[in-house]
Amino acid sequence: MSRYQELCDSFEWADAWEAYDGEKDGWFNIGHEAVGRHANGERRDKLAVRVVDFADGDVDEVTYGELDALAGQFINYLSDLGLSEGDRVATMLE
Repeated sequence: MSRYQELCDSFEWADAWEAYDGEKDGWFNIGHEAVGRHANGERRDKLAVRVVDFADGDVDEVTYGELDALAGQFINYLSDLGLSEGDRVATMLE
């Protein structure tokens, strides 16, 4: 626990920002940081998400590249519905 407290005491946002690609002016695109930067880099073909359907045991695996493409399709779908940058969207899953 003392190591945790040391990390908390020494934490600086300026240092944390260095690990990300995004803007350094306080804006943060979580979609890019969580998926896009990996999909456009050496992790493109690496596993990003594994979904297990516990009812029937089916397993789906999606790479960062595939997830980025799916996200793009979802963005296009929302755009077709009339949404644009800055609109807020909420989703619900089972």
